[in-house]
Parts: sequence; C-alpha cells; structure tokens
Amino acid sequence: MITAKGEEFVRKLKSQEVSLHAVSGRAVADLVASGELGASPTASAAMHRRLPPTAPGLHGFPMDLVPTNAGTVSLPISAPHPHAAVLLIDFMLSPEVQTIFEKGQQGSPAKDYGFKRWYPEEGMNSEQYDKASTQWEKLLREIGRN
Repeated sequence: MITAKGEEFVRKLKSQEVSLHAVSGRAVADLVASGELGASPTASAAMHRRLPPTAPGLHGFPMDLVPTNAGTVSLPISAPHPHAAVLLIDFMLSPEVQTIFEKGQQGSPAKDYGFKRWYPEEGMNSEQYDKASTQWEKLLREIGRN
C-alpha cells in the first residue's frame, strides 16, 4: 500500500481504527462472515470460496491492483540429496500439482483469475526487501489498534 498509494494514504487509515489480527486468512474470512470484522483486504478469494454459501454479509470486491508475491521454492545449499530436491521442486511446479492446488481451493499462480497482479517486491534484492518489510511493519503497528 505504501508503494501504490503512498505513506500518507496509509497513515489516514488510522482514523478508521484498523485492528490487527495475527491469524490465518481463513480465520479473517470467518471473522468477516460472522460480522466481527466489517471488512478485510487480506481475506483471499480462495478463503471466501471455502465458507458456506449461506455465510452472511460476505462479498468480494475486485481491487484495481492486487498485491501479491511471486512465492518461492527454495533448495538449501547443503541439501543432503540435492538431485531429489530438484525433482520434488519440478513436481511441485508441474501442471498436475497446480491442478491439485486449484481443486483444493489454494489457487495457482499458473491460472488467470482475471485481475492484474502486482508484485511490489519485484526487482528488489533481499536487503531492499528486508528494509521495505521493516518499514511496513513499523507503519502497520502505528496505524493498527491493539
């Protein structure tokens, strides 16, 4: 949000008494569905699809820009069986497994969901990402009520 809208925009959110919840996306969706939270930009469409169709007051609205991350698959430099690890990674990225993720309502980066994806960390090295992440965490704590 800082990158897309600017820090002043984010600071204005404080007047809306934003509450922070250290819970899963599904738990946030449950809180919205139960009426305990009025809205959340962090409850994903995949989480909404898992709720019962009768969940009251739960509607998704597409955003102009959907911040996401590219995700990662990592291979430790000291993996005891690096060739087996590469095979597992290849399998995890295969169309067959992406289909399994989609059936399990986890979503897949290979599928076009009809919205523009934006990767705010694109082009950053790990040091730049850590700095940006620290800045965001600090601002989030400032604007969020406890």
